[in-house]
Amino acid sequence: GTESEDPDKQSKREEHVKQLLEEDEFAQRKRQINCAINIRQRIQPFVDSEEGIDESEFVVTVQAEAAKICQSSFGYVFCTAIGKTLELEATEFLGFSKSVFGSWDAHAASFQKQTASLSNNIKVGVGVVSAIRAGSQAMKQVDAAQKQKMEQNPDGKPSSPLDASNAKETMEKLEDTLPAILDLAWAFNVRDISRTLKKVCHK
Repeated sequence: GTESEDPDKQSKREEHVKQLLEEDEFAQRKRQINCAINIRQRIQPFVDSEEGIDESEFVVTVQAEAAKICQSSFGYVFCTAIGKTLELEATEFLGFSKSVFGSWDAHAASFQKQTASLSNNIKVGVGVVSAIRAGSQAMKQVDAAQKQKMEQNPDGKPSSPLDASNAKETMEKLEDTLPAILDLAWAFNVRDISRTLKKVCHK
């Protein structure tokens, strides 16, 4: 039978994992607070009438900031996710702050938030499955190609798995998995943005 793991090692590993999770949670809370402070400072000139900035001027500054974000790599995706999340959070808050039962727009925003959250979770799940499937398929194709080369070797000796031909073929197969991996990464990012900003706005 297999030897049981040393209880001390298992305890240390569990303690290390617990510490990592606590550090990650602390970093996430710190990020939420920093974002909340930045948003508060960003909208303060519009909130404070003595600053003399009206809605149209504020909109222009926000649009300029959004345009700058969109110029960066994949900035459009980030800007869209951020803008939509902030819009729904603001609409929901304002609707329920004006009425105990909330306005129609507030209830519509709540429904859209729930729908978006479900959609994000589904996209993450589909992305995980697609990435695993693509990776498994790529490795199967690489293994099959290597076996074929071994069978075709006239010397009867297995060819080196690191020769130039195999290395190139392996890289090509792995590159085919990049779209699935990128889709998964974006799904995680969009879900993280939505969850983080929801807590940021509540703060």
